[in-house]
Amino acid sequence: IAEHPARPAMMRAVPPMTRGGVLCYGARRISFQHVHIRGHRGPAFRLERAEQVQLLDCAIAGGEDPQIVLRETKEVTIRGGHPVNREDFPA
Repeated sequence: IAEHPARPAMMRAVPPMTRGGVLCYGARRISFQHVHIRGHRGPAFRLERAEQVQLLDCAIAGGEDPQIVLRETKEVTIRGGHPVNREDFPA
């Protein structure tokens, strides 16, 4: 987990941050498989202006509801994901 704020990769317009979860903006045909997210602030996944996105067997620990935010999306598949306990993540 990053301790010091940094600018997200390929996102010049976004201010430096830490623990922001996954932002998927303007993407098409992308798949997240077996992604485990913990210690984030806000949603674990934020999908905006995205098409044909798959979240498959992803696990989320902590954070705030909603854990997945969808804005202007098409063809999003969410399968097998579930919130988990902190103990499910090895240190």
